[in-house]
Amino acid sequence: MDRIKPVNFSLLIFFWLVLFFLPFSSHATTTLRVGVYQNHPKVFLNTDNTPGGIFIDILQYAAKKEKWELEYVSGTFFELMQMLEEGSIDILPDVAYSEERSLTIRFNNINVLSSWLQIYSFNDKQNLSFNDLQGYTISVLQGSVQEFWLRHEFPVLFGFKPEILSLPDYEATQNALINGQADALLASRFYFFSSNRPAEIKPTQMIFRPSVNLFGFSPICPAAIRNRLDSHIADLQNSPKSIYYQSMERWFHQKPAGFNLPVWLTLLTAMVGVSLVAGLIITLIRTFQMQRSYQEIFNSVSDAIMIHDATNGQIIDGNQSALQMYGYDNINEISSVAILSAEDAGYTQERALKAIHQAARDGFNQFEWLARHKDGHTFWAEVSLKSANILGKPRILAMAHDIAQRKRHEEQLQKSVDDKNILMQELHHRTRNNMQIICALMNLQAGLTGSQALIQAFGETENRIMAMALVHEKL
Repeated sequence: MDRIKPVNFSLLIFFWLVLFFLPFSSHATTTLRVGVYQNHPKVFLNTDNTPGGIFIDILQYAAKKEKWELEYVSGTFFELMQMLEEGSIDILPDVAYSEERSLTIRFNNINVLSSWLQIYSFNDKQNLSFNDLQGYTISVLQGSVQEFWLRHEFPVLFGFKPEILSLPDYEATQNALINGQADALLASRFYFFSSNRPAEIKPTQMIFRPSVNLFGFSPICPAAIRNRLDSHIADLQNSPKSIYYQSMERWFHQKPAGFNLPVWLTLLTAMVGVSLVAGLIITLIRTFQMQRSYQEIFNSVSDAIMIHDATNGQIIDGNQSALQMYGYDNINEISSVAILSAEDAGYTQERALKAIHQAARDGFNQFEWLARHKDGHTFWAEVSLKSANILGKPRILAMAHDIAQRKRHEEQLQKSVDDKNILMQELHHRTRNNMQIICALMNLQAGLTGSQALIQAFGETENRIMAMALVHEKL
């Protein structure tokens, strides 16, 4: 019978400790550094230096669920954006999405708040028009999407560029307006709800560039953090009584704690209700005016633009330049891409749909397309497809350029190259034939001479000429 070896108790204790503490190590606390700047009511620091705002409420809710530890870092928006790009902080709440920013930082996927840009000024300038901004100085937040849009996109749309005063925070931008350094202020629509906005600064009727406000993430922040935050945002938005809607009510419709309207103010409250209805009507009118403004901008672009459904390729809308390019008067006349394509040359609806699906998958697609005008003639167009999310639905923006003239120039250039090649081939052919004639004459002359030295010299010369003739034959 074999003898049982003694048990190594120290080894058993080691394994027992590993098994005991392993479950706890898998739930180690994740520490996230969060940037906070002054942009009430979305994100800001209270007087006691505690963070607040809609984005902070959402993030703290998710942190409690996920057992994240949040460390807050304050600064200006420009400073915090630089820290986010460098990885010095992990998250920056309330960052408007732009393609330029997506190259250096990451965003969560689910929209937290929808916004747009709006011009703010004093009461006597509420009816400003776009042309009134010529010669104006406009204050903006440094490093913001407002500043980028004002510098790069505004001049393209309106043909002039106002003076830009870039300042580190919203308090400085509004002070510049109050002190006369600026004539107007460009901010998001949420600036209207800020408790720091002076009462004399009011929104004008000029609004621009719809945008989405998201959480910005450092490039080195794990994708799992973004995914978990998106999951919580989706849950909150799908629950009417969640902290998301409570925070919206709290920051956009605040009341002092324990406040109750006196009975004698009931009539006044009713009158206020009537005023609100009137205000709603005015808002609807302004919304209609805004939609007309966007339509005017859409139709003023010189490029032909059409909007497609990303799933079935259906044409949803098109600007005036697109209608002119294809010869139609109304977008409803264009039932499908097939009408705009030379299907008999292989440019079919199926082929177009594949290109649209590729753009939806990859984000971008560019190619040349043989298009058909309403009168039947065909022309070449360069088409750029870009995926977009419009009102929560997947869309494809198609921009087309008529390149018929460029194609004609390319064909003329290719014909010139072909003609040159034929000419060079004929030149080499004739040169080779002439050299062969020279060799034949020299050979004939060598046969008439009696000198062996001359015959040898003629032979060497013939060989050299034949060598050159062979070179021309290869050319």
